[in-house]
Amino acid sequence: MYTQIFDPVAQSIAASAAFALLPLATLFVLLGVLRLQARWAALAALAGELGVADVVRFVPPVEQGELARWYAAATVVAVPSYNESFGLVAAEAQACGTPVVAAAVGGLTTVVRDGHSGLLIDTHRPADWANALRRVVTDDDLRARLAAGALVQAEQFSWEATADATAAGKKSQLRQSS
Repeated sequence: MYTQIFDPVAQSIAASAAFALLPLATLFVLLGVLRLQARWAALAALAGELGVADVVRFVPPVEQGELARWYAAATVVAVPSYNESFGLVAAEAQACGTPVVAAAVGGLTTVVRDGHSGLLIDTHRPADWANALRRVVTDDDLRARLAAGALVQAEQFSWEATADATAAGKKSQLRQSS
């Protein structure tokens, strides 16, 4: 599954091109990718050109509760960002126990622990993405290990962990200023 919050078409095209190199038995869901109908048509046309239109599904944005069900049902979530300040999609997917294949950019390098909760890819070449996605989809042991690691990794971004870290930081600042 590929989901996106902000809508840069280039990321969707990179993910679609990588998907075209995977076995066609794989269903590729573009969830919440595009908010403008005109762009849906462009990506649908690209899927046709790549020969994968019959296994690509475009799903409009969904409510948070339903989004969690999509994440949990996915075999892997792809986040091919070119720029990412945090990586909320990756964090949410991991919280649902789903491994993530993500670009090694920005906050994704903190949110996704390479080889533990997912795989980080340092290029945007479709062949590299297809290889990483294929590994997760076809290697049951790797996928199970990454899924278990995803749950552990996501715990550090929970509200409780964030509040604890904030409180510890404030206490440290108070001790230093005393």
